[in-house]
Amino acid sequence: MKKLLLILLITASATTFGQNVRYGAKLGLNVSELSGDYDDALSRYGFVAGVFADIPLSGSLDFQPELLYSAQGNKPNSVAGSANAERAELDYLQLPLLLRYNKQRFNVHVGPQVGLAIWNSFNRFEYKNYDVAAVGGIGYQIIDGLSLEARYNFGFVDVVNSAREGKNRYFTLSAAYRL
Repeated sequence: MKKLLLILLITASATTFGQNVRYGAKLGLNVSELSGDYDDALSRYGFVAGVFADIPLSGSLDFQPELLYSAQGNKPNSVAGSANAERAELDYLQLPLLLRYNKQRFNVHVGPQVGLAIWNSFNRFEYKNYDVAAVGGIGYQIIDGLSLEARYNFGFVDVVNSAREGKNRYFTLSAAYRL
């Protein structure tokens, strides 16, 4: 996994020379849950923050690698008798690799994402230290450099190492500033 990330970063760096690359930062809110055996748990509200690069590929198409911190998982349902009384809060360092299609002030972005777990709620369940997801979203440029984005992340990996099953699913609303 480390070798793959290194190769991707070197490739992205090599393609930036001589191009009109823009860098930026983003900050936003996640509403997340673990699907599967955690269906009666409550959504977790967390934040997402990170940096990104916009690398032009053609007139309307950009490659947008990002490095993000993301708070995910869920909150326990405190209703008596609920099977999900445990916390399942999971925080990740994520690397989305997005293709972004731009049309005037709007954009659509899609791509894969890998995540490295950096914290969990340390309850009685063990969690995997990685996640793989698909990302899809839309964005709107308010003014040059400032945009709003909404995206949905659909996890493919069962991140729970016990008999229970849970895959990350979350919606993100964020503001991005491009230099």
